Amino acid sequence: EKGAWWMVDLGSQQVINQINIFNRTACCMERINNYRVSISSKRNFNEHTYQQDFHTVPHPKKTIKLGEKGKVGRYVKIQLLNKNFLSLSEVQVLGPFKPKAVAGNRQIKVSWNTFSPAKSYNIYYAQQSFKSLDGHIVNYSTLKDGTFIPNAKVQKCSNSPKCKNGNNYDYTIKGLSNNVQYYVVVTPVDSQGVEGHVSKQVKVTPR
Repeated sequence: EKGAWWMVDLGSQQVINQINIFNRTACCMERINNYRVSISSKRNFNEHTYQQDFHTVPHPKKTIKLGEKGKVGRYVKIQLLNKNFLSLSEVQVLGPFKPKAVAGNRQIKVSWNTFSPAKSYNIYYAQQSFKSLDGHIVNYSTLKDGTFIPNAKVQKCSNSPKCKNGNNYDYTIKGLSNNVQYYVVVTPVDSQGVEGHVSKQVKVTPR
């Protein structure tokens, strides 16, 4: 079919920072090699806040980064520009989020929500402020700009009932020191194990 398309309704206007398009890998990867990605506040897409054509096959993923401020819209659409079957494995629409942190006795409960859940999340915490030049963390001790965070640690949160309830997530970091200030950030992780943009930083002191 010419112009075959896929669309998602986010339910309301949202800030979108990143779109991840995952291609099928078992077969037919070449089916999506000429396509358009659009973001709009209107279902008929007669106006759009973002539109870009792509002419290479996602192999296996195409990441579209929309900057820290992102693009605002309710609908995201992927449409073929040629005649073919539209074959996708997964599409992730990611927006900004700021976790909430509540202090307890030697612990911190971290919670957040998202309209497009990732495969899993990494929760980083340290006694120094996290700083990053490009919004990404490489691992739990060194940021991508080379800044070393002494004693930084990471814990993982998957989409299991232990951590997830609908689009709401919460995770408790235990075994901390009371009366010490901690900084916490969260990053989404896609199905390929790649981390997305780091969340806003929160700081909290267990009592």
